[in-house]
Amino acid sequence: MNKLKEISVLAIFVFATIVFSGIVKSKSANQQKLEIILPDSTVRYTRIESSFILKKIVFNELFVIKDKRLFEKLKLISENQKENDLNLDELNVDFFSPIEIIECKYKSETLQFLRLNSMSKDESISKKTILNFQVGEQTYFVLSEKKINAIELKKWLQQHSKVHYSPTIHKEIHLISFKNGKEIEQSNVSILKNRIKITVRQKKNRIKKYQILRSNGFHVSLELNEGIQIENELSQIPLLPKINFPFKNIRQVSMNYYGFKFPTDDTIIGVPKIDLLLTFQNPTKIDSLILDLKRQLKFDYPIAGNEIRYGKERLYFQQINSKTIYLSSLNPKGDLTTTSHPFYIKGDLNLLTKMENAGWKGMFIEVLPLFKSTKTLLKKTKSIQYFQTTENEHTIVIPMKKKRDVYHELILYILSTQVD
Repeated sequence: MNKLKEISVLAIFVFATIVFSGIVKSKSANQQKLEIILPDSTVRYTRIESSFILKKIVFNELFVIKDKRLFEKLKLISENQKENDLNLDELNVDFFSPIEIIECKYKSETLQFLRLNSMSKDESISKKTILNFQVGEQTYFVLSEKKINAIELKKWLQQHSKVHYSPTIHKEIHLISFKNGKEIEQSNVSILKNRIKITVRQKKNRIKKYQILRSNGFHVSLELNEGIQIENELSQIPLLPKINFPFKNIRQVSMNYYGFKFPTDDTIIGVPKIDLLLTFQNPTKIDSLILDLKRQLKFDYPIAGNEIRYGKERLYFQQINSKTIYLSSLNPKGDLTTTSHPFYIKGDLNLLTKMENAGWKGMFIEVLPLFKSTKTLLKKTKSIQYFQTTENEHTIVIPMKKKRDVYHELILYILSTQVD
């Protein structure tokens, strides 16, 4: 009986995590081709094979790993659940069906919603605690803070959706990118025992050269689809001040990240050690961006040539061409190269939590649950590997140290950010 309770608690938790962390029916995955109903303005589609994932996790945790820490934390979460917390049983959805995230254009806005199979066609049994509605045998959950008329959206989906056919690939996560209604790229994520494998395949007619930074440190380069709106990507870097950069029309980002540095003087709180290459959709002048940056940060540090001086630190900037600019806290000039793949990632993930000259500030940050858990998880990974397999396909591998189980480490990480 106790073992049965453990299975039930684990199952509920895993699905709750997938749904509400936003990681996000189609026909059965056993078909030769996958039939996916999508709005004709879809920009990005993500499909998570939740049933397949759950079977692997439950079997592994109960009969292979048998880690008591996991069940103790699950029990603590269950005991701390409040009466007014959302009851998943009231949502009228089948969490054993594939979980889908759809990002599309709707009334000039970019809209995201979660989609699952409905347990019943009777919409009256579904508790409307969040914006959700049914279309046929599927339930949609709108992932937006803006006010949206559910009736209008439902009607729009019925009128503007069509069937998209995709090859059936038995992987945990399947992603498709679209542009102007046409598929341009597919990605498949396989979570193996001690590594994550990502395969990215472009349409051959989409192959072109991209100018990026030569990889160093922790490197990421990606092309931004038309559906992505960037308010402040740099705000995701630890301790970087939140600034409303005029970066809404960026089409490509290339970054080398080396950690976060606390200066020895008190001129500024800290600075990310970073090289950043930004390519815009329209011509953009670096001078105007620097002036806007100074205005928002309300500083009056001197500008000399292509650098801003603040104490012993420097912010270097360079106009590469009419649409591309380079920013760096380390190197006056960008070391550039080219690639034929719009998504490129490589290097040591541990640099994301690296701090220099931290002192008492670092001691305070180290005890924050999210930072502490993230640092612990990243220490268990090896450097990301990148392989080009064909002209239009490449593979990214994130290996774990000491043959650690990927699913187990991810679940422990999520739990540690919720319970401490």
